[in-house]
Amino acid sequence: MIMNYPIKIYQLPIRRLCGKIFGELFTNIDEHYFTFVENYMVFSDSRESLGKLLHHIVLNKTLVTNQAYKDFKTNLGPKSNLYFYANISKANVIFSKFLSDPILTIWNEDIDAFKKIQVFGFQMYSSNGMLYSNVFLKHFTDLKDQPHTVWESQLDTTIDCKPVFTLNHTTRQNEVFVQDQRNSIYLINQAGRILWKIKLDEKINSEIFQIDYYKNGKLQLMFSTLNYIHLIDRNGNYVEKYPVKLRSPASNALSVFDYDKNRNYRMLIAGSDREIYAYTADGSLVNGWNFENTESQVWQPVNHFKVGDKDYLVFGDRLKTYILDRRGNTRVNVKAYFEKSVRNNYILDNTGRTADAKIAITDTAGLIYYIYFNGNHTTLDMGRFSGDHFFDYKDMDGDGRKEFIFLDVTKLKVFKENRALLYEYDFNRRIDQKPAYYHFAQNDKKLGIVSREENLIYMINNDGKVYKGFPLRGNSPFSIGYLGTNTSSFNLIVGSNDNFLYNYTVQ
Repeated sequence: MIMNYPIKIYQLPIRRLCGKIFGELFTNIDEHYFTFVENYMVFSDSRESLGKLLHHIVLNKTLVTNQAYKDFKTNLGPKSNLYFYANISKANVIFSKFLSDPILTIWNEDIDAFKKIQVFGFQMYSSNGMLYSNVFLKHFTDLKDQPHTVWESQLDTTIDCKPVFTLNHTTRQNEVFVQDQRNSIYLINQAGRILWKIKLDEKINSEIFQIDYYKNGKLQLMFSTLNYIHLIDRNGNYVEKYPVKLRSPASNALSVFDYDKNRNYRMLIAGSDREIYAYTADGSLVNGWNFENTESQVWQPVNHFKVGDKDYLVFGDRLKTYILDRRGNTRVNVKAYFEKSVRNNYILDNTGRTADAKIAITDTAGLIYYIYFNGNHTTLDMGRFSGDHFFDYKDMDGDGRKEFIFLDVTKLKVFKENRALLYEYDFNRRIDQKPAYYHFAQNDKKLGIVSREENLIYMINNDGKVYKGFPLRGNSPFSIGYLGTNTSSFNLIVGSNDNFLYNYTVQ
């Protein structure tokens, strides 16, 4: 249930009404506040607890959506005369109010054992003149802490994409855009509430770009799928002429460029027919685009690099590197001809001098190729890696020089330019997502790693140690930024294997 209307909370002038109606068990409830949820009247002794309940309903985080409760219900009959359910691991505060002193002492002494009991349920029901009872208890020998989150918002299913912060042009605050495995897309506000949900026919295969289509300060969301380019406004409506059907199914992800920062956008995408298609913001093909086709299919997005006063469009197929101008004409004839690593794209190393500027990429064995803008190249051997390795080239220790980052199967290795090993880390599980780079301050750079097998996410400091408070629960790539006006800490948004989107606070 998604509640899209304001909820009012009322106060009764009568005290201890619940105790008078329902008995001694409820006499601790003094003041009475209530609200209406669908056809139910819900009571509480405080506005705060009702507000918290309503927030959970908005986030779809209710008992009926809880996996432990779903498992519990399958063990019971469909009808009950008496029905009791509790998550014992979370019930310490509640139970302690009703236990006698001797039992409370025993309870507190053995609290670690009780915390391992996730579910306790009891049911009594009558049938054919007989009285039946069921007792259900679920115990964990290895108790795992629950995530400590700002909020958790339940989606229809899990996600395997990276949640994206998007700017609300009206409030100037961030919201979260995400797609689940059933291809539904969501826009979620800073409180975790789902603003809208749209079912797409295809999976998003690109970054999420925000553009100002009408040049009026209002932002829209642009992305690609296998057969379409999509442009959706923040209310969940398609912009006119969209979605745009591609001339050929995409072999790579959409790239969006604003060369002169004047909102005359250009979108480039490669087709499975080996053509590179260039579109204007209204979805029309660019007149005068001169590029014909590549030798083989292009898998990585087209890059735009600015070096000096010149623009370079850089991309590659399996063996060849292409460097073009804005019109699709060849700007640099690259002499290097090698089999590129399939998971990595070109990275610019712009030193400020055009003659020294270069792009870096690896081949299938991990050999680093430096390609210069005069067409020449050099190589650098940092060791041998599998064809599935991830490669990046970032300044990790804040010394102004970039390090070489390799993640291959389970091992993360970071090398200095002189080939010295800065640090390494073994996850003991196969990692199938590229490390994310986070730049918090000049000397505070970290790598984010997702271990799907463990349902854990890691933040690795620039000394190779796991950042305090990590790993956290999660199994998707994650984004770190700000939600709301509190800038004392960051928000980390990640999906998990229980269909929830988590919002963690990171210091």
